[in-house]
Formats: sequence, structure tokens, C-alpha cells
Amino acid sequence: MNFLEFLASIVGSLAWPATIVALLYFSRPILEKIPDYVQSAKYKDFEVTFRDRVAAIESEAQSAGLEIPIELPIQYQDLFRQNTNRLHVVVVEAWSMVERAIREKFPWDYESPSKKAPISALITMLYKEKILSEEEFAILRDFQSVRNRAAHERVFPLRESDVLKYLKLSAALERRISELPNR
Repeated sequence: MNFLEFLASIVGSLAWPATIVALLYFSRPILEKIPDYVQSAKYKDFEVTFRDRVAAIESEAQSAGLEIPIELPIQYQDLFRQNTNRLHVVVVEAWSMVERAIREKFPWDYESPSKKAPISALITMLYKEKILSEEEFAILRDFQSVRNRAAHERVFPLRESDVLKYLKLSAALERRISELPNR
């Protein structure tokens, strides 16, 4: 085998992988839009949807004795009405309302007044001080996790009915936080 035959065999064996890489590179703008149309996240036999996560948190909340309102409080109705075309924003803002309630009830500065402690650290501290029950701690963590995935991954399909349930859970959590004893 001379040099030209050797070079031809290398080029021949690299042709398909190079073509695939080039196709993926040039179709990147199209591929980046796919998550907007995905209805659920699936890996092997594991599939999770926003609806599943909200239903699980709702079940945990009922088991923990949280009173889930039948009607949404006005501030949640307004949030939903103003963002019906941006349901991810509704989920993010609902979490922000819960986080604000926690921070107002339990102000905790991290090293200096100009720095806020991460909310996850504050929730963990409230659990360790036995202000939050194990169930409440798990609900808050799950609730924040759903918010994070809805905000950052854009894989969760968001339906109005599911977002309304999320808002009711947010209202229930906010109410429960207001009832917690002070530190």
C-alpha cells in the first residue's frame, strides 16, 4: 500500500463521521428549537412531565396537612392573567412569592447585610432548627426543583391547568410559612 492508497483509506473511513458532524453543526439553529416542542423528558424507562411533578408535590402537601385553596388568591390570579402566554414566567414568579415569604419571615444574612443567603441554605437551616417539618422541607425542595427545571430546561410542557395547580400549591406554601413560629 503506497501513501496515496493509505490517504484514500483514511479519508474514506472519516467521510461519514465528518458528514454527520457537519450536518449537526449546520442544523444547530433548528435543533436548538426542539425543546420548545418537547412534551416530556424521557430517558430509557423514566419519563417525567411537569404534570407528574406537580401531582407529586400536591400529594405530599395534602399528606403534610397543607390547606390547598380552592380559589386562587388575587395576587396569583393577577400573575396568571398577566402571563397566560408565558407560563414559565408564572412558575418562576410563583416560586419567587414563596421565597419572598420565607425571607420576610426568617431574615438571615450571609456574612454581611449586603449578601443574601441562598434560599436552599435558609430552608435547610429552618429544617435543622426544627421550624420546618421533614414533609415541609421536602415539599419546598421539590417545589423549587420544579421551578428550576421549568425555568432553565424548557423541557417541561406547561399546561394552564397544571400551572394553576402550581399556583394553588404556592399559595398554600406561602400561607403555611406565615403560620410557622419565629426563630
